[in-house]
Order: sequence, then C-alpha cells, then structure tokens
Amino acid sequence: MGTSIGIFSNRSWLLIWITIMLSIFILTISTIALIYMLVQLVKAKQQGKFLQTLRDLLIITLAILMTFAIFYIGYRVLRAF
Repeated sequence: MGTSIGIFSNRSWLLIWITIMLSIFILTISTIALIYMLVQLVKAKQQGKFLQTLRDLLIITLAILMTFAIFYIGYRVLRAF
C-alpha cells in the first residue's frame, strides 16, 4: 500500500491520470474522424453523394455524443459510491 497524501492515495491519482488520458485519446480520435468526414462531405458534394455522406457524419456525431453520455453516467455512478 502507498502512503496517503491528503485525501487521495497514489493509486487514486493513477486512476485519475488514466481516466484523463483515455478521455484525451477519445477526443483526439473523434476530432480526427470529424475532420475526415467533413473533408469527405465536401468531396461527396462534388460527386452528388451529399446525403449519404451527411448521414454518415450524423451517425459519427451521435456515436460521439453517446460515448460522452456513457462516460458521464459512469462518472456519476462512481462518484456516488
């Protein structure tokens, strides 16, 4: 066991750090996916496939929002215990 510093132990700081790094990783990948989809949307508009690409972009946006909601609910549940 580690010694406690204040109210947090060394293990809890590690868990907080891992959670933050995971959130940053997800945010980075999501941003890259959105930029890629926006570029594809511009290309599709020129090729006449605008609606299909717009649908795909909305699906990715919905997936990102659902991921955020799941993490938020998990955070609230862990905070309650």
